[in-house]
Amino acid sequence: MHNKYLKNEKLSIALFLALFIVNATVYMTKNMFSAAMATIVEEGVMTKAQTGAISASFWFVYAIFQIFGGFAADKFSPFRLIGIGLVSGIISNLIISVNQSYTVIMVVWCLNAAFQFGLWPGVFKIVSSQTAPAIRGTAVFWVILSNSAGQALSLFVASLVKRWEQNFVVSAVSLTVMLVFWAVFYKTIEKSMVENTAASGKEGKKHENKADMKSLVRLSGFPVLALIAFLIVTINNGIKMVTPVMLTETYHNMPAAIATRLSVLLVVFSTLGMFVANFVRTKVTQHEMKAIMLLLALSLPALFVTCFVGKISYLIILAVLAVGALFIHGAYPFSNSFAAARFSDCGRNGTVSGILNGAAAVGNIFASYVIPKMSESMSWSSIVLFWIGFILAATLLAAGMMRKWTAFIGEKEIQ
Repeated sequence: MHNKYLKNEKLSIALFLALFIVNATVYMTKNMFSAAMATIVEEGVMTKAQTGAISASFWFVYAIFQIFGGFAADKFSPFRLIGIGLVSGIISNLIISVNQSYTVIMVVWCLNAAFQFGLWPGVFKIVSSQTAPAIRGTAVFWVILSNSAGQALSLFVASLVKRWEQNFVVSAVSLTVMLVFWAVFYKTIEKSMVENTAASGKEGKKHENKADMKSLVRLSGFPVLALIAFLIVTINNGIKMVTPVMLTETYHNMPAAIATRLSVLLVVFSTLGMFVANFVRTKVTQHEMKAIMLLLALSLPALFVTCFVGKISYLIILAVLAVGALFIHGAYPFSNSFAAARFSDCGRNGTVSGILNGAAAVGNIFASYVIPKMSESMSWSSIVLFWIGFILAATLLAAGMMRKWTAFIGEKEIQ
């Protein structure tokens, strides 16, 4: 198998930075509807159930198409896959910005999800295969931060605009700028790439038996990893998505705009969780299952305190949720990008990345629709107990995966 890559580390860093900016912008626009939910409901444009249904439908379609996107990233040009996703986002956001029909927005947003099938797998494929080998590990780690940056931007924009439609105008303009930038930048830097023949001989045979999907499932157990990713993302994104609504419903004098601005704190701490992940990876263990177990266990005390929402100061609730988000988000890259990078030698990093990202998208469905729907008939304290149950389940699954995963990645590669 042949793959173009950059030998020059400085050019590789430039490519990484470009992908970071593009993906952060895309992630901002993907989360823009969720960020605007509180304002949309407050203005009476839609009900909480309707906004939740649109957000959940987006992530449902997105999850399904991520599987195809993963396979496509290993077969076709990741540059073109990213371009398709950017064009789709521009058109979809423009339509929604001038339309208030629930049905139209639902259809358009779902089509947007489908056409973004190869965007993240394309980004991950380039970062993990086309950058210089010396910086790939670092690039894989830091590109995940673009998701947190994008989510923070979506909440920031939602807290500043005067009308909810303006969220989508900002998205369309931002994506247009990114499309032009990406097309010019990648075509320029691609000229400096060289062909790389995948490892052959002894090194190639080492991974030959792992190349087909059946062998990957049997040897790595990554479907269980996908379930762990789903559980972590459900809570990780659920906390950030529903906290504005939770605060406005339990602290009745708090306007939606204020609750949204306060919730940016959770995104900030989630971002800091990436630095916690880096510390664990470099100083404690590189074993993904061990890291997941450690970080999720550290998040549990904060979630238990959150059970008292509405009974204690909202500042305390925000503080403990921030701590919980710190550790939960710290566990996320171990269940996604770090794990997917283990499959680079098999030539299946794009495929596995797409599947894990699809599992994460299903988690977004639970976070944005199922949990808000449950909150209509359950107290927020009960919702927090639901979060705790998911965290415990993910921890136990990681413990159960320990032996199989250790055998797959090789003892010599872990600490």
